[in-house]
Amino acid sequence: MVMNLITITTKNPKSKKYNVSMDLSVLEKIAGSFGLFKTDFINDIKESLRDMKAGRVIKARSLRDL
Repeated sequence: MVMNLITITTKNPKSKKYNVSMDLSVLEKIAGSFGLFKTDFINDIKESLRDMKAGRVIKARSLRDL
């Protein structure tokens, strides 16, 4: 029995927007393979949230703005 674990759909074939739906176990495997559950990554996310709340973040439209 084959199950659809990941489904990718779009309303307009010429559009660059897609909807991706997947089983939670697949999402956890993908996140684990990218290292998103590592403590270093989670600490970096927490630090970036603190920077955003403190106003130390600027909006850049391109890399040239940096």
